[in-house]
Amino acid sequence: MVGVALVVGTEEGLWSSGGFSRTVSLLLAAHGVAVVVMGSEERALGEAVGELVYGGGRGRHVVGDPRVAEHLAAAIEKADSVFGPLGIVIACSFSPGEIMGALGPLIASRAIACDVLLLRPSDAAPDKLAERVAALLLAPTA
Repeated sequence: MVGVALVVGTEEGLWSSGGFSRTVSLLLAAHGVAVVVMGSEERALGEAVGELVYGGGRGRHVVGDPRVAEHLAAAIEKADSVFGPLGIVIACSFSPGEIMGALGPLIASRAIACDVLLLRPSDAAPDKLAERVAALLLAPTA
């Protein structure tokens, strides 16, 4: 089971109430996963973490662009220092090339060893999203 997740999204609205990235984070936190959220909207990120914590979850936020390796590395460091080793990076509304351009060097240098899950807007239907998160939570860890 995943213990720590980094959920990233930069498009406007992803972190707003009912937004895609926020919904994923809340689903994870409801199942005991510590969540670090990352995006460009500080106020929305702070509100999302507040909602996670109010619901009994554990969360932190990092403002930045996950397509920039230095920003992503800072978020990974925060996750590791606050909650422990990162189990997964969930990238909401990114193409594989966008997010892997920043993650690839970190994985290659062994700075991180975790799974990466790309969620697209077509995954945003509540039943599909819940199904993907449930599969993630039930997956055995290495």
